[in-house]
Amino acid sequence: MTSEASPVVIELPPLQADRLYSADETSAYVGAKPQWLKRALRKGEIPGGYLGRTPCWTAVDIRELIAQTGQSQKRPSRGGGPRKSGVSTARSRRLVAAK
Repeated sequence: MTSEASPVVIELPPLQADRLYSADETSAYVGAKPQWLKRALRKGEIPGGYLGRTPCWTAVDIRELIAQTGQSQKRPSRGGGPRKSGVSTARSRRLVAAK
């Protein structure tokens, strides 16, 4: 007998058009980390704005983000793509450093 854990579903309050949302609040709706949201906003990759120096998002911005991301944000790995050879990244760094 196998017991499968059911996914945890968190009910989020409806978005309010008359307020601004912080990175922490926006991350709950979008499914991305707050740091990623701040970085992407700074680069101009996602909608949003600033109140002073604080990044913030409106309900319209959040809905647009959800539509763009499909409720799960996929970020590229730090590796930058597939390896070109069978040599691991750490090993290739050692080989380059040894030259």
